Amino acid sequence: MQENTNTPSFEHLLSASVNDMKNSLSMVLQTLDGLPAEHQQTLGTVQYEATRMQNTLTQLLGLYLIERGTLPVQMSEHYLIDIVEECVIAQRSLLESKGIQVELDVDDISWYMDAQLISSVVNIALVNAVRYTKSQISISAGMSDGYLYLHVDDNGQGYPPIVLEKFQQLVSDQAALDASSQTLGWYYCERVAAIHCNQGRKGSTRLSNESQLGGGRLSIILP
Repeated sequence: MQENTNTPSFEHLLSASVNDMKNSLSMVLQTLDGLPAEHQQTLGTVQYEATRMQNTLTQLLGLYLIERGTLPVQMSEHYLIDIVEECVIAQRSLLESKGIQVELDVDDISWYMDAQLISSVVNIALVNAVRYTKSQISISAGMSDGYLYLHVDDNGQGYPPIVLEKFQQLVSDQAALDASSQTLGWYYCERVAAIHCNQGRKGSTRLSNESQLGGGRLSIILP
């Protein structure tokens, strides 16, 4: 029997299914935007969970493609401020519903990167900060020793030592990847950063309590 070469691959089906689910969640978020403001607290919770599910789907598909070596990567020069502003605008309803103020301190820095992948990482970092902050988030960037540093800070209570240790073990492949969405997000960010290589150096991420606002900080570092 001749094999049917027109049969969609599992990778194609997975990608299509994930995109379909993400589109459905986008419709849910758009519907929530139109609901009365008096239910703001409840709306904020639902918006956060829907956004978190969107990110989880992005991470699962991205990690699957990375493991198979089939993740599309398109490196070109982009202004970081454009990517950051788009991410903040995309999460504006969530931020407003939770009363969170976001400050940007990102100069007109241009860098070679995959804009779509870095955008997904910034989005994950932003939603992670929403989870931990009290009322403020700061996104800042700068260059040092040939690296681009992007910091997402919050004014929460900071990360306990056990969480910082777990993060370090995860990104150094010394710990097994568990099923939590937070761990999955951190691992995805690290893998995406590591895809960005330049002259033998590769990108990375770092979790710390070095926030300028007194809470936690997630840093994305690109060569």
